[in-house]
This record gives sequence, structure tokens and C-alpha cells, in this order.
Amino acid sequence: MIRTQALSSYNITKISTPSYYPPGWDKERWQSATDEEFTTLTEEDFEKFHTGIREDLSEDELEDFFDEMDRRQAAVRAAASSTLVGRERVPNFITVLNQHRADDGEFLEWGFVVFRTTGYGRDRTVRDVKEKIEASIDNQFLASGASADVRRAKEKFRLIWIEEESLESANTQEISRKFRELVLPIGVAQSICLCVDVWSLKSIQQAPLGIAHMLAVSNTCGLEATGDEAEDERWTGSFKLAISSLITELYPVVGDNALLPFEVGVGVTDDQVWTDTSREGRQKATIV
Repeated sequence: MIRTQALSSYNITKISTPSYYPPGWDKERWQSATDEEFTTLTEEDFEKFHTGIREDLSEDELEDFFDEMDRRQAAVRAAASSTLVGRERVPNFITVLNQHRADDGEFLEWGFVVFRTTGYGRDRTVRDVKEKIEASIDNQFLASGASADVRRAKEKFRLIWIEEESLESANTQEISRKFRELVLPIGVAQSICLCVDVWSLKSIQQAPLGIAHMLAVSNTCGLEATGDEAEDERWTGSFKLAISSLITELYPVVGDNALLPFEVGVGVTDDQVWTDTSREGRQKATIV
């Protein structure tokens, strides 16, 4: 005999969804959402969520939250890939680029600004370093498949080099200030610019012995920090970025402002190189 109990005899506690989630969203949906679902949210939605969840959860809880999100989304992508017949998986950077197509349906020019603060008077060295950077980027496109979208995205990709002898040994705050002064196409006006400094130049020269990296510099570096940025002493406004992660890992999270530079690079120490957003996405830098 199945025992039944009147519902009214129990004290039912309803667990409400935190207010920083967008309407119709909760923890379960956020952690399991597809890239297409995230495109329905506004920049304000993302800002409200990331500010709220950092105030609500401890550092360990935050890591657990985003690790679980990465695990679920990896499982979703793997499942989607296994069901594709005769089609290639759409790379994450293409998903972001699809949000900003021109009126004729073509991709806009996109990419990053690169400041060079070393190597002046060493033209051959600089040329070799640029060739290695370009080769790494080419490999990322090659590994992303041979679809027409990947081919067109590669054609539209740009590195805008800022090279002036006055930049020799410039610090990250000066680089960020100059970056903010630039008038850039929408596809290149990222929240992060890149910098080849003396240490990254050495790392590129010595690759694959070391992890070839550039410096990723926030567009707010040097400005008065607020909120979490002001409270977290680990954040310096910049971090070492593996060049091999530029297109496939960094652009998908900064190209649509899904994450702030602080959220991407906080906790990456001077002797580490960022490779992706997972907890394991940091490698030991051999050139520091």
C-alpha cells in the first residue's frame, strides 16, 4: 500500500534564483547553455551576472561553478560533433564572428592590436618573430577545419602592429593608455591588446623549448580599479598569453565580451602562461 501525505502538512521551502541571472535563466541553464543561447543575452546581462556571482560565491565555489560549466559545455560540443554527418564542427571563434557580419553577409575585419616594446634596431630578429607568430596563428586556423567560414575568417583576420622606437621598454600602463587612444574597426576594438616585450620575444625565439607567448594587456590597465579588480591583489592588468591559444581560446571569450580581461587573467602569475579558461589552463613559463 502506497502511503500518501497531505502536502499541507509539510513546510515547503522554495529556493529562489539569484537576481543576477537574466530572466528565465538559472544555474542549471547557465552552466549548460549553448553558444547560440548566450548570443541572446546583452552585454548588460553578462556584466550583471559576473558581478553578482563574484559577490555571491567564494573563490573556490567560483572555480567549481565554471569548471562544471566547462565540463558540461565540452560534453555538449562532443555530443554535437558525434552527430554531425558530413559536416565540420563550428569553431567557437566562428560562432562569435557570426554575430557581427557585414550587411552583405561577409565577416567584418577582426583581430588584435599588437604593440612592440623591444627589438628596435634588430630587424632580422623582429622579422623572424613575426613569422613565428603568423605560423602559430595559421596552425590554429588549419586545426579548425577547412570550411568556407574558416577560410573567410582567416582572410579577414588582422594583426595591427604598433611599432615606434618611443615604445622601447614601455610599461603595460603606457601600452594600455595608447591602446585606448586608438580609433579601431569594431572587430579589432577588443578589451585586450597584445604586446611583444623583451620576455615574450625571447620565448618566441626559443619555442618550442619554451611556451611562445605575448603579453595580453587590459584596456583598463592603469585606470583606477573598481569592484573585484580593486580588491584582488593578484590582478596587475596583464598576463602572459600562449600564442597558440589566441584564436581558438582567447578570442571566443573576449570577442563577444563574455568575460572581462580580469576574469580571464586573474590568478595567472608571472611565471605562468594562460592557455585556456579551465582551471588547468596555465602552463609554466620557461622565459620569465
